Amino acid sequence: MTYFRHAIYALFMAFSATAATAQTTSVLDWSGAYAGLSFGKLYGDSTYCQEGFSDICNGNPSNFDLPLPEPKGGFAAISGGYSWQRNSIVYGVEGDLAIANADGAAPSTSDYGCGGNCVTNITNFATIRGRVGYVHNNWMPYVTAGLGALDVEVGFPDFDPTTVASDWIFTPVVGLGVEYMASSNISFKLEALHFFEKNQTIAAANNPCGAPCGPTDVSATIIRYGMNFHF
Repeated sequence: MTYFRHAIYALFMAFSATAATAQTTSVLDWSGAYAGLSFGKLYGDSTYCQEGFSDICNGNPSNFDLPLPEPKGGFAAISGGYSWQRNSIVYGVEGDLAIANADGAAPSTSDYGCGGNCVTNITNFATIRGRVGYVHNNWMPYVTAGLGALDVEVGFPDFDPTTVASDWIFTPVVGLGVEYMASSNISFKLEALHFFEKNQTIAAANNPCGAPCGPTDVSATIIRYGMNFHF
């Protein structure tokens, strides 16, 4: 969540600075379909655990010392959506699909063995979200929320490469952004999204622990820049 708070502050300052110097104009038309491209950084968190061993896969209230891989890396995404407009209020739906290269690894701890590193990588993600914004001259700050999906790769590759597996997890996603209409059909945006923590163990392949084991409490924050083409 630290990354998300920093992104909120950056977006607020960016809009405040431009709004303070903007000239009053008629409200632009943001309605209709659009498609876009974006790129940015992903920052994630996870906690390795083993099902059936104490409470470590259920929030770890006993405070065991567990590996905490933090996947980080870049991504590129395609997106599309449709907007409706009533005066200065714009609302609509948007979806996106991204290829990511966000890798995370953590070594064994005093309470949990990895045979080298425990790995949590996020290789893809997708969202479907509602979006509501307020038009101010060429600018539109907005909030967004919906359902997100993360494709997570896990395992103990140093111990045994055949333990590597992947699975999708689904979780609520929220965010905010600001978009600037540069011409009648091109806009640029800065956006931050947070994928909420998912209390679901993603098991490594071939049962290396004798019981399902792998990361749980996987979450992610993305910060991205993008361009939309309006039709």
